[in-house]
Amino acid sequence: MVNLTLQQLGLLRGPIVWLAEAGTAFPLAMGIGVLVSIPFTTTIFLGGLSSLPGEIYEAASIDGASRRQQFLRLTLPLMRPYLNLAIVLNVIYVFNAFSVCGC
Repeated sequence: MVNLTLQQLGLLRGPIVWLAEAGTAFPLAMGIGVLVSIPFTTTIFLGGLSSLPGEIYEAASIDGASRRQQFLRLTLPLMRPYLNLAIVLNVIYVFNAFSVCGC
């Protein structure tokens, strides 16, 4: 399906055997790993964002903080524990995805 779509768009001349060549199999496996982890990571981030108090944003806007300043000085520091959790759990997932013995 991917080959057909890319050929119809004029990006490929012939079909590519994606999983048979090392040059395409590893990036494809990495891409699939990222796609699989997106829903879980999004759930962590949404949980973190829902726990942030709204009053601090109201106070920041009254003090004249822009949206960018609110994000950089409020949201990111308050989301740090959730970012750390997402990074650690995704790294664990990546290491569990690869076989230890190479079998």
